[in-house]
Amino acid sequence: MNATKFEPWIRYVADRARFGTAVLVLEGPEDRAGLSNFRYLQKRRDLADLSEEFGWGHSGPSAAQLALAILADHFQDRDGRRALLLYPLLESLVIANLNKDRWILTSEQIARVIQGHSADFSKEAA
Repeated sequence: MNATKFEPWIRYVADRARFGTAVLVLEGPEDRAGLSNFRYLQKRRDLADLSEEFGWGHSGPSAAQLALAILADHFQDRDGRRALLLYPLLESLVIANLNKDRWILTSEQIARVIQGHSADFSKEAA
């Protein structure tokens, strides 16, 4: 797998009390007020329609949809090939274990999880 450099300041943020099941993508370093540019994470149901909403802290369709969406965004993957291949890994190792109310996940953390399983990815992609 080619080494890809990800910007460490891209963060995926959830806060069930403030955003419900929406997940924000914060881009760029924080400014003096502690703010970043943000956008809502797209569900990417065009790649796989697993659930109508995101979920975390468990395994299942809504957690799988979140893992798929995060990876598609992380890879900036239009066709979703890598995201579709790797979302079960991210779901089981990360998404199922996230705090149920509030969490932050960085692109750097995602890259480390994937890199730790790059041999598995290379075998399946061949």
